[in-house]
Amino acid sequence: MIVNQISNEIQVLNIYPDSLYFNFNPIVQRKFPVKPKVNVTLLNQYMLKQSPYTTPDSVMVKGPEDVLDTLKFISTRGQKYKDLSHSVQRNVSLTGDDKLQFTPRRVVLNIPVEQITEGTREIPLVIKDVPDSIELKAFPSSIKVSYKVGLSQYDQVNAASFHPSIDYDSISASRQKLPVTMEKYPQNVISYDYYPKEVEFILEKKNSNQ
Repeated sequence: MIVNQISNEIQVLNIYPDSLYFNFNPIVQRKFPVKPKVNVTLLNQYMLKQSPYTTPDSVMVKGPEDVLDTLKFISTRGQKYKDLSHSVQRNVSLTGDDKLQFTPRRVVLNIPVEQITEGTREIPLVIKDVPDSIELKAFPSSIKVSYKVGLSQYDQVNAASFHPSIDYDSISASRQKLPVTMEKYPQNVISYDYYPKEVEFILEKKNSNQ
């Protein structure tokens, strides 16, 4: 074909490369989860109700098998949100190799934001490991717990959510107060604190006739 396109005065001696090689890969289709790629900062007194997510949470991906074999998930195009005080829903595109086809090609990015609220509870102390012959009285017998939690979770936190205790085995001759240990607290609270951290106590011997 080249000879037919050039002058008779020109002689073709060689063509390099003399062969072309094509790599054919099977085209396959698989389902992959979508991972949001977002950078979020929030205004003071606001929090993420849950981690950002997409709807749908996965897409069908069609492309060369050797490319799909390297994938674990599909990312959204990078999004940045600053000083959020409200939830976000936005239609975003997906990123990947140009050889890939996505179904659907776009997903809805969800960033659920809610306000932080504060609560307080008066909670009785649990006294541990006291011998049957001894009665231990703590002063005060309860502590005040303050905590921060998302507005939607506020009603789920109650006195039973916290478990403050003192331990008889912590008593020593040099100790006039017993430390209060918070053995249990709700995982949905952002932070908590309690007072007092130590309580006074007295020991009384129980009547053997009881």
